[in-house]
Amino acid sequence: MAIIDVHSHWGTRRGYILQTEAELAQQRATWRSEPSYHTETEMAQYFRDNGVKAILDFGFTKFRPIEEMRALHDYAFETERAHRDVILRHWIHIDPKMGAGGFASCGAA
Repeated sequence: MAIIDVHSHWGTRRGYILQTEAELAQQRATWRSEPSYHTETEMAQYFRDNGVKAILDFGFTKFRPIEEMRALHDYAFETERAHRDVILRHWIHIDPKMGAGGFASCGAA
């Protein structure tokens, strides 16, 4: 049976949903846990080992400046290209108030 996770969060430091020290402190206070980061290759191998194909979600990009969003989206697509067998696509979050600039941040022109 094929498993497709249509809403998986990143396991890498750069892609981890909680980014700021305040967010990480909230994780510690709420769940009494520390994040466990993996390399892009380790994350992809985890999917392979478990027979999963994933659509990845940063979950935080719409609150970032456009330049930072663009860099994160470039990172996502680069990681996808390196691991197409297990990373199918991405959830892309764009604040509509950014207009065409927000859309362009995900590589669309």
